[in-house]
Amino acid sequence: MDRSMSNVDDSLIGRIALFRGFLHWDDLQECLKIQALEEPPRDLGDILMARGHLDPQALQTIRMIRRKKARGMAGEQLCEEGEERRFGRIALERGWIDPDELESAILEKERLARRNLRFRIGEILVERGAIEPEQVREILAEQGLEVRICRACDLAFNVRAPRGGGARRCPSCGEDLVATPFLQGIDVDGVLA
Repeated sequence: MDRSMSNVDDSLIGRIALFRGFLHWDDLQECLKIQALEEPPRDLGDILMARGHLDPQALQTIRMIRRKKARGMAGEQLCEEGEERRFGRIALERGWIDPDELESAILEKERLARRNLRFRIGEILVERGAIEPEQVREILAEQGLEVRICRACDLAFNVRAPRGGGARRCPSCGEDLVATPFLQGIDVDGVLA
């Protein structure tokens, strides 16, 4: 793997670890400095484990999330773009972010998309500390969406509430999608309209 691809991969591992609460910012910075001094550089995940900042299960979870993000959900892109614009407009109208924060998040989303990594505007804004997960959920609710998870395959989706209160099923395994019981995260693998 060339150095630039390694940097993208390591950046994503670090971002996911921070976002999921596995790691503190200072610990990540320490390990990135160690990695920068190595030739050839070791995988960031391996350094984080060696320094005692991650256990094997946490690293496995982070790598699984990274793989899901890298896959993307190409078939949903057009639907997502309209929802993303509306999400940003609502956050601006409520005064939770300013136009510069939204523009920066959009540019980051586009940069990641060029590397075939699919992140939602809400995920990026939360990761940057511009808004809180509860604010994301409020905006999603205003859009008629909620985060639901598949307990069988650990996928998450922004789901439009079905008419008549019927159950929604995971497109991957067919199991029922359930509302998240608490604010564990707002990252999703797709949108089910």
